[in-house]
Amino acid sequence: MGVLPGSLFAIHKPRGGIYYPQPHASASSLTFTEREEISHGIAVGRSIRCIAASLSRSPATISRETNRNKGRKKYRALDADDRAARRGHDRRS
Repeated sequence: MGVLPGSLFAIHKPRGGIYYPQPHASASSLTFTEREEISHGIAVGRSIRCIAASLSRSPATISRETNRNKGRKKYRALDADDRAARRGHDRRS
């Protein structure tokens, strides 16, 4: 019972199966520190544009982040970071 030399089975079997690299955060993903800055900026009444400028991010990025995470009135950095990790947009290793 041989295996054809060009089959994937012959390649993957000796190596223990398919390799799945560890997920990690994308360079474009917001970091926890940035989320803290967003939370602080909202708390002191800064505008989305002002927060975005201080983080060198687009105002649309900050707006999407706050809207995804309960809006400006209820935004919390820790909750937002947990939600991002669960959504898979922000894989943490």
